[in-house]
Amino acid sequence: MPSLNTVVIYPFTLGANIGTTVTSLLAATSVTGERALPALEIAKVHLFFNLLGVLVIFGIPFLHPLPVIGAERLATAASENK
Repeated sequence: MPSLNTVVIYPFTLGANIGTTVTSLLAATSVTGERALPALEIAKVHLFFNLLGVLVIFGIPFLHPLPVIGAERLATAASENK
């Protein structure tokens, strides 16, 4: 079972991830020339992928703990198998 601190911090981590993609979208708007359109398209795909991931994880109740459980299992495996 995930600890309370892990469950509380997870939404902040997802918000920071979405904030980073918004920053990349803003940076893509400053590109000019022939690379402007691909830069904007890539930034939009990145943003929509992250938004969709958050909506799926928080929209389907039984998926809420899965990323945290997965992260804890990976951390345990990494600490045991140095």
